[in-house]
Order: sequence, then C-alpha cells, then structure tokens
Amino acid sequence: MIVEIPDQVISQSGLSSKEILLKVALVLFQEERLTLGQASKLAGLHQFEFQKELAKRDIAVHYGEKDFERDLQTIKQTDNSISATVKLDTASTFCIFQRFYADLLGIEVKSGEREIIRTAKGSFTAFEHEIIIKFSNLEWEAFVYFAQDASFPVSVLGRNGFLNKINIAIIDYEQLLLQDDTGDENRYSIN
Repeated sequence: MIVEIPDQVISQSGLSSKEILLKVALVLFQEERLTLGQASKLAGLHQFEFQKELAKRDIAVHYGEKDFERDLQTIKQTDNSISATVKLDTASTFCIFQRFYADLLGIEVKSGEREIIRTAKGSFTAFEHEIIIKFSNLEWEAFVYFAQDASFPVSVLGRNGFLNKINIAIIDYEQLLLQDDTGDENRYSIN
C-alpha cells in the first residue's frame, strides 16, 4: 500500500517527508498499534536509532506478548532474519542474546549446548547455537549464546563470534564507529 502526502501538506507542515514518517511511527508505536520493529521500519531507522527518538520524547518502550506474536508472524513471512539491539562488550568472551531473539528466530533455546557463563556479578545459564551475523556489509556464521532466563536484561556482542571477526575502532567523543571493510588494517569506513 502506498500513501501519498501532497507536497503542499508537507511544505505547510514545515517538516520533511522523513520527519513526517518518524512522527507517524512514533504516534502509532505510542498507541501500541505498531511494534518496535514495525515502527522502526516505518520511520526508516534502525531500532536503536528509533529507541533514541523515543527517549528524546519520553515515550516508554513497550514490548509485550502481543508485540512478540506480531513480530514472530512478520519474521515467518519474510526471510527469518531479525535486527537486534545489542551492546558491544569488549570484556565479554561470548556473544550473548536475550532469549526472545531465539524465540523470534524459531530456535529452541535448550536444544543447544548448555553453558554456565560467569560474570563479575555472578553467573547465568545460556545455550550455544550457530547463527549468521550480519553487520554493515559483512556476514559470517558464529556460535553465540541465548540466555535461558526470559528476563535476561541485555544482549551483547563479545570477542568470540564478533570482535574476532572484524577490525573496528571507536572514537567516542566524535561518536564514530570505524570498520575495516577490506581486510586492510589501515582502511576503515565510517558507519
């Protein structure tokens, strides 16, 4: 379905077409008519960027069972891939994902190899699975872990499965992420 907004309406609003799409996505998300993934897609933003827009406007992120079921149906109708909001953790040995990502991908978490992962704050149980990770224009198979506990709070990309596959540099004060696309350790692209 294509929705056309007359140029006159866009110019009178003082907003660009991208800004209008963002506002529509924000309202539909806030009214719980779209999931986070659907609203992000409508706005043309990665989920992390869309979450930043939500935070700027003090809009709470909601992700309930209904959202999960809708996202699951969307994935089943597409290519069985998802976008994940993750943190880069150079201290983490493994890539660890929240359980609901495995559920979205149709992975039976407990069918993987069980591992007790220890952290500075304690330990938790996770299960190893092989997936394909896509980052920028790169793609590779990696062994990652999905947390057993559904309330596990965060997903992280660690050394094994991510940092050992790419060369990156982070310039925090400029908010830049530089990634080596060529295998040449001296060449980086800004993403």
